[in-house]
Amino acid sequence: MESIQRILFIAPKVHIYAVPPLSSNSGYKAGDWKVDHEKSRIFTARIRIVETATEDADGKEEKVCTDVRLEDPKTGDLFANCPYEVCSFISRMPVSRLDWANYLRITPQGAHCVEQVIDSSRFFALRVIDGPRKAMLGIGFEERSEAFDFGVSLQEVRRHNDSISANEKAKKAGALSGLSNVEAKDYSLKEGETINITIGVRLPFHPPFLLSFLLTN
Repeated sequence: MESIQRILFIAPKVHIYAVPPLSSNSGYKAGDWKVDHEKSRIFTARIRIVETATEDADGKEEKVCTDVRLEDPKTGDLFANCPYEVCSFISRMPVSRLDWANYLRITPQGAHCVEQVIDSSRFFALRVIDGPRKAMLGIGFEERSEAFDFGVSLQEVRRHNDSISANEKAKKAGALSGLSNVEAKDYSLKEGETINITIGVRLPFHPPFLLSFLLTN
């Protein structure tokens, strides 16, 4: 299998905070993380949005995943990973052989694993995953311009996946429409045509008989 990676966004410094449980349904607040106190920072990381496209050995399916990665700024080692779109599978089989239920499978999690806080434009809550374990971490950019670019990059990921989904739905609709336009054969009887049916049943003392029906439209 071959993999190709694309860096959609990178910022050299983002501060990481512990996120307490939500106290209301209104959303996360950076004020609850005590971001004004330097001691409340867990780590300062490099952040990257990475798109990885992997093609299977037969070249019939392409898997595309997008991750928000928090990394050690010095070594590049992964500190925490937030899968943003998990994942899209695009089949490359001929249309006539496609199983439409498995043609395009996208499970978007962007709306749930990255949320901007309601009291600042520089802070976000991320759901990071390590195997079966999940946790919420807060991140804070030092510059509003970086936070804005981060949000735009994630928006482009969602827009791209929405575009793929719409295109594949259009292809499916077109293929199904083509099938429905195939001319149907007319097996109905025309005026004056008859059907002869021979019933092979022997009744006592009677020879086989022929039953004829005259069917008209």
